[in-house]
Amino acid sequence: MEKNTLTFRKTPEKDPESDLFRYFARPMTSKLLETMELAKHFHHGDGDYLFYKEDGKTHKVLDLTGGYGANLLGHRNPRLMKRLLQWHEDGAPNLTQGSIRRESGKLAKRISETLQYETSEGPWITTFSNSGTEAIEAAVKHCLIYFQHKLVELEQVVEKEINQAMLKLNKLDEQSRLTTVTRLRVELVDKIENLKMNEERKSYLLHQLNNVHTLVDLVDLIRTINAKQLMQRPSFISLEKAYHGKTMGALALTSNEGFRNAFYLDEGNNTHTHFISQYMESGKLDEFIQSTFQDLILIAPTPTGVACIKHSFSLIAGAFVEPIQGEAGVVTVSSTFIALLKKYSLQQDFLLVFDEIQAGMYRTGKLASGTHTDITADIYTFSKSLGGGIAKIAATSINSRKYIEEFGMLHTSTFSEDDFSSAIALEVLDILQGEDSPLKRGMSTGNYLSARLEWLKSMYPEAIKEVRGMGLMLAIEFKDVMPELGFEFKTICDANMQGYMIASALLNHEGLRMSPSLSNNLTLRIAPSIYFGIIQVEELISGLINLCEAMTKRDVKYFLSAIYPGEEISNVKSADLKTDVKTGVRPLAVFLCHLIDEAHVKKVTNALVNVPGPKLLKKLALTKDLASFEIYHTQTLTDNNGVEMDIVMLGVPVTSEELKRTFTSRSKYKIVQKVQAAVDYAHSLGANTVGLGQFTSIVSGNGLYLNPRGMNLTTGNAFTVGLMVQSALRSVEEKKIELQTATVALIGAAGNIMSVASSLMADHVGKVILIHHSPIESSLKYHEATKRILAEVAGSNANSEVVKVVKQFWTTEIKLLDFLNLPEVQKVFKASSEITDIQEAEIVLCGASASTGFLTLDHFKKDAVIVDVAVPPTIKPEMLVKIGTDRPDLTYHLGGVARIPNGASINFSIFPLGVNECYACMAETFALGFSGKENLLNIGDLNKSVVMEVQVMADKAGFVLGSYKSKSSL
Repeated sequence: MEKNTLTFRKTPEKDPESDLFRYFARPMTSKLLETMELAKHFHHGDGDYLFYKEDGKTHKVLDLTGGYGANLLGHRNPRLMKRLLQWHEDGAPNLTQGSIRRESGKLAKRISETLQYETSEGPWITTFSNSGTEAIEAAVKHCLIYFQHKLVELEQVVEKEINQAMLKLNKLDEQSRLTTVTRLRVELVDKIENLKMNEERKSYLLHQLNNVHTLVDLVDLIRTINAKQLMQRPSFISLEKAYHGKTMGALALTSNEGFRNAFYLDEGNNTHTHFISQYMESGKLDEFIQSTFQDLILIAPTPTGVACIKHSFSLIAGAFVEPIQGEAGVVTVSSTFIALLKKYSLQQDFLLVFDEIQAGMYRTGKLASGTHTDITADIYTFSKSLGGGIAKIAATSINSRKYIEEFGMLHTSTFSEDDFSSAIALEVLDILQGEDSPLKRGMSTGNYLSARLEWLKSMYPEAIKEVRGMGLMLAIEFKDVMPELGFEFKTICDANMQGYMIASALLNHEGLRMSPSLSNNLTLRIAPSIYFGIIQVEELISGLINLCEAMTKRDVKYFLSAIYPGEEISNVKSADLKTDVKTGVRPLAVFLCHLIDEAHVKKVTNALVNVPGPKLLKKLALTKDLASFEIYHTQTLTDNNGVEMDIVMLGVPVTSEELKRTFTSRSKYKIVQKVQAAVDYAHSLGANTVGLGQFTSIVSGNGLYLNPRGMNLTTGNAFTVGLMVQSALRSVEEKKIELQTATVALIGAAGNIMSVASSLMADHVGKVILIHHSPIESSLKYHEATKRILAEVAGSNANSEVVKVVKQFWTTEIKLLDFLNLPEVQKVFKASSEITDIQEAEIVLCGASASTGFLTLDHFKKDAVIVDVAVPPTIKPEMLVKIGTDRPDLTYHLGGVARIPNGASINFSIFPLGVNECYACMAETFALGFSGKENLLNIGDLNKSVVMEVQVMADKAGFVLGSYKSKSSL
């Protein structure tokens, strides 16, 4: 019997240890770090400094990232290291679940005492966990159980009122009770429209009231409705730009859609969180709170009898606030707004939660940064610095007045409350709260640092937008100058990596480690240790001055040399791109495009021309995953009829090879998704037509995988085929080849494009030879394609010999092989698998799908015309370069380039276009845009009639054959 085995992905041979993290742990993150030259292995830490080795040298780095705020006491704090060793030497056990954890008890008491001192409320019950996001999970769960208890109490209050009313009614005689029931029914019917409950429930209530005849019936209906109202899912308040963690519960409270949507927490599914702005007017906030109300109905005693009344309650279970929003870019939430939330939490009895995971633990001078507002929350969450940069620990502290005891039995964790983490956290608090606490000095340094940063902002207004924060939680928001630095930086901007580019320059040039915030790419945080001194402040300011100088002077080399270390970078700026577009003024057509290859990349990136191609393309490949299609060029064109139309090139900084590699991988859907996002973007701009240029057509299944959003959508293949045929016919005419008696060979004829080209060429020539790699007898694809070609030729109105013979002999009843063997047919039409048959042809059209070229120059007849639209070209690469010397008799090109109407040119540096020229696929896109047609889909397989229809539209608009195409547009 064969054993079951687990198969692991093979590690590359000689894989250095530095690659293991990328290979086995964080592939995408590592690619980002490597691309931006941030992939350092820090082997040693000391206070505010980190050390890494590179090129045989040890580099010292001032760490301003500070473990995303966790290293308030610096790296390897001596007292913490001593406590760690002491804990180890004492032989203390760690995971002793189901016992009394003394260290945890001491820590919980210390936190309670500190919060009680800062808020004048308490005591506080603390639940421990392992990370900040788990602390938020605990808070969410406590809010839910508190809400549940609130509803139980509410239900009991309602029952009390109903029972008191029942006792009063039971004292009446039967007729009086019936009269009262009738009156109560009428009262309830009148109130239904204004009740806060969903329409289905209102309709149900109204319908069921018709069946109510007794007091018992009425009370039973009311209780049924109330039970349904009390079973609704509660909701939460969170703030715009909030970040609370990445477990599912915490993620549901995190504002950034990029983090949420992949986990089905988009707006359609995450209905239990309301993201509101801290800048919301008080009246609007009140309206919002009112919108969360639901109503219970009850009969209640009154001084004169009983009446139907309603009781409103809010579905809000909790409101989560970061008093200082760290990942939003260190944005302080206004105390006025927090005060309003506090008011509503008291009125509606939901819990107010302060997320202090990043801003708490004395980073602003207090255990809880929210206490600077003099407003007390019901729950506080702490983590990061609580573990001193050594232990993984978090705390959720709940006011004992709001604490639900069974929560402690329902929410538990194997690794929480461990003695080791608790002992370290106690030592952290001892350091910060002791007589020799560094807190006062640290806050003084923080104030000095803040003042120096404000000075820096005043000196470099072109570089720095804003300085924010409090204490030792600060941030600089930089102005986005990257788009002004040339195309090399376009790739960075499209991938939203400007902050990482700045971080790379600071790390590699200035020895400063800073990180962008997750939801504000251009904001870099400053979270040093509490021991940060004046010397370190000036070291930081000195490095930032150099950065700001480079930003102000638009120093291309300063930034690019950081991510291309050791390479020769030219301090020149590439051509500016025209990215402004006015929507709604004129018709708009959008064309999707991308970079072609290494040569193309170097042509448009002047500063990087000396960088080795493989390195350049490796860095660029990352944008495949991160970059979106953005506006690369805008322009206005006018057609032959005087109609003006705006065109927009939506580009992505990815090469054809990278797209092709992804297209053949299991990540194909990601590229399709990216192209769909570009189509959606075009729709948002108001486009009437989208053209799938270059590989965007191929990777989207010739557009079949896409939703066109009601726009015209085209692959551009129809006019590409049309101009290929036109360019071949023109070349034949220039060489004075007798077209009516000429033979055309079509390589790759079983493919859709070449099969259409075959039926088009059949209208003009004396003989057609189809060539496919497999014999027609054994290839169903070839067989069916040949039948389609013959059907189109038979339906043609042309007068060529091919058309005449096919019309005479081809019928649907005749077998294909029998038809092909007819002597009359063999003179004008042949379906072959022999490459040597090319020798018969004066005209050769190539469109075979192959990984590399396979034809030599000897395959072609003397003075032949060759039009090669295959990618890669059908002729072997080493032969292509010899055509001019070894076979000057041959005419070789890649098809036709369209001429733009009214002598216009597309002044777009990305494409190697000549004056008054554009590619056929572009021309088709623009012709459709000018046509006025709607919902026209030129996607999927082509046929001859579509090509002819597009040809008419192009001619009408003024797009006609221009020059011959000599360079691939892929």
